[in-house]
Amino acid sequence: MAIIVKIISADGKQIISKVLPALPSHIKVPPGARVEVTDVATDRTTSLGRYINEHSGNDKKDKDKDGADGEHHAAVTVESVDDWAEAEAWLDSMQSAGEMGSTTSADWYQPASGDERPDIMGYDKDTLLVGGLVGVGVAGGAAAFAGGGGSGDTVPPLAPSGLDLAAADDHGASSTDNITNQTTGLTITGNAEPGSKVELFDGTESLGTVTTGDDGVFTFEVDLAVGVHQITAGATDRAGNNSTLSTALAIAIDETAPAAATNLNLASADDSGASSNDDITNVTQALTIGGTAEAGATVELFDGETSLGKATAGTGGTFTLDVNLAGGVHEITAVATDVAGNAAPASDALTLTVDNTAPLAPSPLDLAAEDDNGASNTDNITSKTSNLTISGTAEAGSSVQLFDGTTALGTITAGQDGSFFIDINLAVGTHNITARATDIAGNQGPASTVLELEIVAATSAPPIAMLDETGSTSTFG
Repeated sequence: MAIIVKIISADGKQIISKVLPALPSHIKVPPGARVEVTDVATDRTTSLGRYINEHSGNDKKDKDKDGADGEHHAAVTVESVDDWAEAEAWLDSMQSAGEMGSTTSADWYQPASGDERPDIMGYDKDTLLVGGLVGVGVAGGAAAFAGGGGSGDTVPPLAPSGLDLAAADDHGASSTDNITNQTTGLTITGNAEPGSKVELFDGTESLGTVTTGDDGVFTFEVDLAVGVHQITAGATDRAGNNSTLSTALAIAIDETAPAAATNLNLASADDSGASSNDDITNVTQALTIGGTAEAGATVELFDGETSLGKATAGTGGTFTLDVNLAGGVHEITAVATDVAGNAAPASDALTLTVDNTAPLAPSPLDLAAEDDNGASNTDNITSKTSNLTISGTAEAGSSVQLFDGTTALGTITAGQDGSFFIDINLAVGTHNITARATDIAGNQGPASTVLELEIVAATSAPPIAMLDETGSTSTFG
């Protein structure tokens, strides 16, 4: 035998429902509450008084004849308590322990004080409402109830609450936003009156029914088409009373994949070297890569097949992510996944070259022979002071800077064959010329070997005497 004892407040907003092995010999009831008993075997619900009346004689025992006249008296003590938690805790204790009372054909109640006078207001074997106990007196709230006869429960259950889509079915970046790309086997849960039948609706369309367990929890599996759905639930208790509909749960189903991310680029601040937009750099840490994708999408960057991390596209669709890359050439792609979990195709690749190796020093410098005047055109001694051409060889495409000691003389770019030529001006004196190359990634190499140049002052030529036909002498110079 098993029964469900339900205590319901007068306004129907508070309900205690417990499955018990039998009717307890003592029940604690808040004033004004209604007590109902459901026979699990027959699924029939009646008032406490009617239930006892209908089951009288089933469990008569000698110990029930406890009155002075040897007649049967109350098998159930009804105690008034102000605390609903106390009433529920008492029934909880009866689920596994406690004294279970037998039903009799005599008075169905007994005052907790032992006073056997039928002073409880509305006392009736068919009563629907229980006010409390007589022993504490009417002033204590024992009669704070409405009495009367009846044949069943007419109070509707509360509307179901807590409708929720299971996290496992809520795809995308969030498992709680109720936006998903799943259309079948969607699990929706909620809470309703224990033992009630819950019907789920998509707008006005019924999605099915399910019965709640003893804990009041219900679970549905439904299929939904693409679009936005307003899911509600209504509960029908064992007596056939219908609740109002629950608050709607809005679920959005989206199966459309977003467009591929575009405009992948390396931030100019991280693109070192002569150019800030050639995607060649010597930076290896916290390289900022940006692009554009569907607003709100989660964008994952890949170096080949290796994931570099994820970022979320803002309201304008832009995203940035800082990554670390080793030296070498990298093919960077991005895959955008929208809020529903639909993945876009991979973006076009961004080719990044990370070079943190310094170039070699330029090869020995040389003064152009035509600028090296005097007795030798290879001794680097000259009287020429302007447009002196210095040449050498460095890494192709590198930027070569010439120095006179620590004084910069100018910069030139090495050609595809690595050769470079630069014209400089020098004053009379000795000069120690060096060159340093900086490659296109921004790495600077060591200084070259020193080219020592001697700039001397130009000297006047001695006068030349010539004898003409008349014997006269002319002097030149």
